Amino acid sequence: MRLIISIFLGLALIVSSCKSTSDIDYSKVDYKGAPTVIYQMKADYSNLVPVGLNTEKTKIISYPAPKDLFNMKGELRFPLPLEKGFYLDEIGVGVNSAFISITIEEYAHMLQTLPSDSLFKLIVDKDPFKKMYNLGNRKQYIDNNDLVKEIVKSGKFKKYRSLKK
Repeated sequence: MRLIISIFLGLALIVSSCKSTSDIDYSKVDYKGAPTVIYQMKADYSNLVPVGLNTEKTKIISYPAPKDLFNMKGELRFPLPLEKGFYLDEIGVGVNSAFISITIEEYAHMLQTLPSDSLFKLIVDKDPFKKMYNLGNRKQYIDNNDLVKEIVKSGKFKKYRSLKK
C-alpha cells in the first residue's frame, strides 16, 4: 500500500511541477536575453545555414563559425520541427536572416568559413520567413521544448511578440 501511495505522490509531484500554457501570464513574459524564436518558412530551408543580413538585405553582417553548429554534446544543431509548419530556432535566426545553399552538415565540417561576400553569393532566399515570433527568454524553456510545442499546437504563440507577420 505504501508503494502505491508513494508512486501516486511522485506522479502528482511531477504533474504539478510541469508548466502548461494555461499557467503562463503573457503580460509577464521575459524578453531580455537570448530569445526563443519560432518561425514558418516559405520553403523548407531547415537543413541550410542561416546568415544575418543588414536591414537593406544587401550584405551579410553575421554568420556562424562552423563549430557554432554543434551543441554541447557535439551533435549538429538543426531547427526543431514543431506543429503547423513552425520550427524552433537552434542556431540564431532573426527577421533579417537568410539561408545559404550550404547544408548545416557541410558547413559544420568546413575548416574555415568563406568570406562574407562569397557567402552572400550563396544566398537562396533573402526573405525566407512567412511568420516569426519571439516567445521570450530562452532560459524559460531550457529542457522544456514540450512547452514550446504546446504553445504552437494550441495557437497561443500569437499572444507573444510577433517579429514578422
